[in-house]
Amino acid sequence: MLIEVNAAVELALIFASARLAAPVRRESLIMKPTIHVVDDDASTRRALGRLIAALGFGVETFESAQAFLDSAKIESDDCLLVDIHMPGMNGIEMCRKLEESGRQQPTILMTAHKDAGTRMLAASVHPVAMLYKPFDEGALVKAISAALNRKY
Repeated sequence: MLIEVNAAVELALIFASARLAAPVRRESLIMKPTIHVVDDDASTRRALGRLIAALGFGVETFESAQAFLDSAKIESDDCLLVDIHMPGMNGIEMCRKLEESGRQQPTILMTAHKDAGTRMLAASVHPVAMLYKPFDEGALVKAISAALNRKY
């Protein structure tokens, strides 16, 4: 059963925090992949950021495509989780700009729009996965795993 993203993420945080309660020893720390979340909705950014961190990944959030492109994080080759429909530059345009500049980050697109036009636009930028809001934690984990497997 799918529930709203924010409620699902809050629920997942409760379970994830229990799994991550053990202290981490300094010598066991390794570089962990960072998931860059680009979404204009503050509550979605915050909820996804918490969930992704609770799953053990690094996370950086950006309120717009332009904010991500203007950041130093554009040089990262980890994973992008990008909303398609945002004011200003949308997620598809951002992916095209990255592609034009030679950047090929594994990208997961997300949207609440399930129409054929959105699917066609999304396919044009070759995402690793497409998530339809609302989506559950399992779908997100599967998409991140696919993106990171493509990277390595």
